[in-house]
Amino acid sequence: MAAATKSYGTLQGADEEANAMGVEEGALDVEIEISNDEHPWHRNSSPFMLFFSVLMMAAMQVGPLLLLMWEVHTSKKHLMNCDAPHLGVFPATLCEWTKAYVRCFPDLAFLIALVVPIMTMLHNRMFYVLMRNGALLQFEKSNPLTDTLFRILLFSIFNAAGHFALKMYFIVHDYYDDNSAIGFAEAKFGVYTIAMRYMCPAAIFLIFFFTSYDVTGTIQPLMRYFEEDAEGALQLISKMVVLPETKVSRIVFSGLTSLDSSPSDDADSDTRNVYKELIERSAPIEGIPVLVDNAPVFKQAARMWPARVLLHPHLRDDDSMAFRRLYFVFTASCVCFMCLSINFVIRQIRKELDDIAGGQYNDIACLVAELLMACVMVGLFVSTLRASCWHWFS
Repeated sequence: MAAATKSYGTLQGADEEANAMGVEEGALDVEIEISNDEHPWHRNSSPFMLFFSVLMMAAMQVGPLLLLMWEVHTSKKHLMNCDAPHLGVFPATLCEWTKAYVRCFPDLAFLIALVVPIMTMLHNRMFYVLMRNGALLQFEKSNPLTDTLFRILLFSIFNAAGHFALKMYFIVHDYYDDNSAIGFAEAKFGVYTIAMRYMCPAAIFLIFFFTSYDVTGTIQPLMRYFEEDAEGALQLISKMVVLPETKVSRIVFSGLTSLDSSPSDDADSDTRNVYKELIERSAPIEGIPVLVDNAPVFKQAARMWPARVLLHPHLRDDDSMAFRRLYFVFTASCVCFMCLSINFVIRQIRKELDDIAGGQYNDIACLVAELLMACVMVGLFVSTLRASCWHWFS
């Protein structure tokens, strides 16, 4: 059990640990096939290919969410008038509480829609680069229902739906004494409008975010490589070693000696040595368990561990430097849009404070909900920035 708490800081330390556990000497030596041929995974790991693929992914989600944000923040026709004298104290308080989630859900969803492509770009790059160096990265399966962020999203959309249900109820109730047919017709039209302009885009985003937990969904299937050169692909893949993501990420966090060494005149050789060390130390060894670290609050930020290798200045070859430049452009653009979504929530909080100062005390419920959502968004933003732009903070 003691071995389960140790971290192999160096390759020599891993060898000593393996010998102590009865693993034969030399078991850590993995034969790596470094291929210079132009195989399909070389093209897929190209910085420009990765850049345009994640750009399309972001555009498909950010576009509809921007329209949803504009609809929510510029128009009040979807929101209920939480008038306490008319509704009563408790319904008015519930109205204000749920109204906050109607406003804040698009902002949180917009921020997440920018985080996912950043994570995808790092994962895909690491997968293809390791493949070029003779290893297959086996990503860890993740259950969205156990993720804190996904639960927050479900809670938010549940409250937003509750606000619309409350609005429909009072539409029918207000018209009931005069003409129930008018009330039901008004409610029917309101449900259709809300479903088309709010709930449908929200549901599409939730499906997108749910599928993003399957990291392999954006990676080209191995069978595609056999279409061009079946025999060559079979020969290369049969020599590759499978690396579990949990172990690779732990070794990356513990540090690679090749990244701390002095750079040589051969930048390509330095890069190969980095990936060679990573593969050798991550190769599965019988008798040495794969450790599973405690899951952090936001799994998306924690799973950006490839940034510690891919963005390290020690990688000075042309391909790595091109990736870093494009990654910087994409991430900087995403950070600007993230700040925009957080700014919307902060402006709304300031408005609620002004309303409360003016005597609208029912807005306290709305203020509390918006403060909670703001804390989630800022926390996700900071943790993502630190994880994806690790080189800025090191």
